[in-house]
Amino acid sequence: MASKPEKKAIDWQYTEGKPAEAARRKWAESTEGNNLALGRRVGFSNEPRYNLTASDRDAFELTDGKLAKRKDDRIWFNRDAVGWTNADSGVTMLIDLGEKRRVGKVAIRLLGGREQGSLVFPNEIEVIGSADGRTYHSLAKRSKVTFSEKELAEEKPESFFYLPEEGNAYVETFLFPIQREVRHVGLVIKSPTGFLFSDQLAVIEATPDQAMSSLTELPVTTITTHGLAIRPRQEELMITSNVVTPNWFYVTDLREEKRAASFYFDLPEGISLKMGPAGSAVRRASAEHPNRWVIEDLYHGKRPAYSNVFGPFYFTVDSGAVVAKNATATFLSDDPGSSHNLCRVPVRLVEVPKVPPLQKLDVSLAWMDEREQWVYPDYFRSFSHLGFNTVATFPRNHTSSEGRERLLKWVQTAREHHFKVLYNESPFHVMWRAHKEKDELRNRLGETVGKHACPTYTGPYYQEEIDRVGRIARSIRPDYIFFDIELWSPGAGEASRCTLCQEKFRQSGGTDWAGFLIAQGTRMQRDLRKATKGTAPDGSTPLSGVYSMNVENSPYHSVHDVASLYPGYVDLIQPSLYNRGDVRGVERRIRANYEFAGKRVLLPWLTAGTYGVYPPHRLEQSILEALLNGARGITYYAFWDFDAVHFYHQARALSRLAPYEELLASGAALKVEGSEPKLMFTGFGTGREALLLVSNDTRQALTTAVTFSGKKVGDIYDVISRETLPAGEETLQALQIPQDAQRLFHVTFKQPLP
Repeated sequence: MASKPEKKAIDWQYTEGKPAEAARRKWAESTEGNNLALGRRVGFSNEPRYNLTASDRDAFELTDGKLAKRKDDRIWFNRDAVGWTNADSGVTMLIDLGEKRRVGKVAIRLLGGREQGSLVFPNEIEVIGSADGRTYHSLAKRSKVTFSEKELAEEKPESFFYLPEEGNAYVETFLFPIQREVRHVGLVIKSPTGFLFSDQLAVIEATPDQAMSSLTELPVTTITTHGLAIRPRQEELMITSNVVTPNWFYVTDLREEKRAASFYFDLPEGISLKMGPAGSAVRRASAEHPNRWVIEDLYHGKRPAYSNVFGPFYFTVDSGAVVAKNATATFLSDDPGSSHNLCRVPVRLVEVPKVPPLQKLDVSLAWMDEREQWVYPDYFRSFSHLGFNTVATFPRNHTSSEGRERLLKWVQTAREHHFKVLYNESPFHVMWRAHKEKDELRNRLGETVGKHACPTYTGPYYQEEIDRVGRIARSIRPDYIFFDIELWSPGAGEASRCTLCQEKFRQSGGTDWAGFLIAQGTRMQRDLRKATKGTAPDGSTPLSGVYSMNVENSPYHSVHDVASLYPGYVDLIQPSLYNRGDVRGVERRIRANYEFAGKRVLLPWLTAGTYGVYPPHRLEQSILEALLNGARGITYYAFWDFDAVHFYHQARALSRLAPYEELLASGAALKVEGSEPKLMFTGFGTGREALLLVSNDTRQALTTAVTFSGKKVGDIYDVISRETLPAGEETLQALQIPQDAQRLFHVTFKQPLP
């Protein structure tokens, strides 16, 4: 087993970042001239609701001419900045200049740097403008690129930008030359994480000598400026023709009076809306509108607290129906002042490949409550088709005898359908919620008690919690237990002032405080292990893991240390890879944990959109990177991030790997070298055969040669195109890898090179 890499401590809030003075000078220089936006109200498509910045002045704080008072530009702490948590669907900021004006440039200050994982620069910024407030044009657009393609930002700075984000926060000025005559001007900004922060924007009047260009020559763009609108989360409505999958929708409500409303879905002939979200009523409109579906009792003028997503909606293809290839669907509300917000998108039917039953790979959607499973149409057949072989359960949510009985019947039904069972548990969270008013659970701060749970507490409520987990495990008989424990970080920080903790620390020898906290987490997991021993269906102990505990995040919450817990008290290493489709990050983190463990014990958490949406095909790429770099399977958070297109890409990845399950289970990482440094190369196999994955996360097609160290290449089979390739003796020559894509090969070897 490899030793754990040393973890560098980072003080996220106070680490010195890029000097804010230079950034503020850049803003002043970039916005010289007459600011037409000064003092004007900004209309937002999504309300800025980040709690540390939200105020009743948000609509004017971006145009008051004043940068945030905080001098280090960590503006997410400031009321005089504006922040969003739901900018992944796009935030529109719109200003009415009162009359048509000659606009020279538009500028905005935006936070990035990744000082915390969600605090990154947007992935897209678009400037829009209109002369009449009805027809909007795209005036300029810039997209963020990665380090490996930063030359695009150098070659085409009008279209792309690259900014390093290495853990220090800073605010950057984004400047867009416009030179158009408009009355309404704004920005549409999409954040890869959903989090977005700004403290100022400006619309600078053109100088007299600047020539204006025509507005009508620019492409028209559709935005919601007023009223109520609903649209699919994806740019097209994908409907899977041979299996039931969900789709989710965005709702934008810019009405002054938020009233309840119903929605109309006009679907192509042959497509039906099988079911809407829980609590909504779905019906056909009338005989005059046989393809119109009405969704009632869904929207009551309020949005979810941190999102504007509604769903799931389940669409199906009618038996024997032939749906037109160029079919579209339209979506609108019955609000009388919102007919202009009709949304029309293309409909694409796809047949999802059926994943053969997987025996060596573990696949689950760990954060999908049973109540969501119970109403999912044809759940077991659908999920089996998609490659899942494990059902998630949340026994702590079922406190009544009726609820527990229904859960046990569901578990039995799952096993009858050849599914394994996952017990998803948050131990000590239940203890804390039930008894947090009890002083004995809290840190002792001299004569007072602290705010947080004491990590050394082992009293009766602790034992009650251990017993509860053991009792549930004996009832469910799970194959896996995933411990989702995110409780101890505040308490561990406070524990340095806890008199009880300090006394126990002295009794332990008192030389290593960090090690003392880790010992508390080890004791917790040891007790949980003992309580669940022998509760698997075959009498063994269920395979267990602790959420996010891995070599790059250890000790997790100061108490869960991977080297202390694995392999004695947990069987699985479960890194959290909520990294917005960063396949390079998946490759790196899975490989680091595989090298630490020396075997396939990784069961990472992936996501289709948590902390930021990303192109759905990147999920397929991430699955391949995870499984070919040493993971034994995958699990997910959370069900509400999945549209039909995500399930489609999962099934494609798993169906391609299914014939090679035994190879993945018995193989090991192989050394692979490629001639193109911008590509990622992964080899996993044995001395006789291997799978080779070559990934390209750039915006350009690349060509490479590949060499397996110490091996002569025999046959080469392209798993995706199903073609056999010619091979050289030691090198695979001139492999072409399309932009933002992967190629997967099965390679056999001749005898090793001498």
